[in-house]
Amino acid sequence: MRKLIRQKIFISAFLLTYFLFFVTTIFILDLKKSGFGVGNLEYGFPFAYYHSHCFGGYYSWFGLAGNILTAGIFSLMAGLLASHLWLKFSSSGFRAKWHI
Repeated sequence: MRKLIRQKIFISAFLLTYFLFFVTTIFILDLKKSGFGVGNLEYGFPFAYYHSHCFGGYYSWFGLAGNILTAGIFSLMAGLLASHLWLKFSSSGFRAKWHI
């Protein structure tokens, strides 16, 4: 596992996936759900991190922490997969088998 994490491809895939998660969920999707009562909206995916109502709004720290944790888990999985595939496809045995 340490061999996979120390690769530059892991760091690149981790950071790319981490920031793409937030760009996608905040700016591109901009998901809104109706909250409790009329005029209340909850923003965020998969957890609501902002609640708005008629007189303003507030941030939910648990929702924000949940989104950060979810992004970290997705990024960790993407980084490990990218690093594993990179090591597998760049090995001399694989290259000799496929005449690359």
